[in-house]
Amino acid sequence: MRLLTARTALARPGGLSPSLMTSYSTGAPAATFANQHRLPRLPVPALSDTVARYLRSVRPLLPAAEYASTERAASIFIKDGELGPELQRRLLKVDAEAPHSWLEDIWLKKAYLEWRDPSYINVNWFALLADNPDFPLTDAERGRPSHVQIRRAARLVTHMLEMNEALNQGSLPAEMQRDAPLCMNQYKWQFGTTRIPRPGCDVLVNQYPSTARHILVMYRNQTVEVPVYNADGQRANISQITSQLALATERVDKLLAAQALPS
Repeated sequence: MRLLTARTALARPGGLSPSLMTSYSTGAPAATFANQHRLPRLPVPALSDTVARYLRSVRPLLPAAEYASTERAASIFIKDGELGPELQRRLLKVDAEAPHSWLEDIWLKKAYLEWRDPSYINVNWFALLADNPDFPLTDAERGRPSHVQIRRAARLVTHMLEMNEALNQGSLPAEMQRDAPLCMNQYKWQFGTTRIPRPGCDVLVNQYPSTARHILVMYRNQTVEVPVYNADGQRANISQITSQLALATERVDKLLAAQALPS
């Protein structure tokens, strides 16, 4: 894939709130992350509790003889001098050194960054977008985006930019479960984040606040840089983003037709 740039002069959009021109700093206001200090630390379960939970989980899956063998192995595993207590000591050391949770780094690496199958279809969340009554579906030419797709994409981009601005400003309300606060830290990784492939374990590169003035659009196996803020830091409106997306797809189509890009 090759990085292109679809760039036209973005005029000063009208009707934008002055709050959208905020200069962001790493110290976000209180609303979004105000409850982080209230989060309870994830406890390390006792070794005996972990083993008992494991035995309960495998009981319905094993024939009686295999379960009896597993139970004997578990009873040896937790004895002093065996591997279980040593692993528990190592886990307690990880917990003492972890800034937030002993599980966070382990889960991120084992469930995602060390996973060698495609994450997008195997482990990641997905979203379904309902048909928008403002943009009724129409027949599209095969291999080319329709005007409906472009307009829907522009609206989706607009809402994502609004969300990013709310996170940068710390104005997104902190989430609660009844009276208990929920961790909001992962929202800092929602935008301005990329995953870099590495042998054995990939790495994440992140910028928060995310202050990029462009988005990347994937189209026909090409990557296009599309500006969505002007030089004054004001966000483009939906009409301007629609034009930018249309320009990006048109440019890719023309370059591919001229065989100026790898397909």
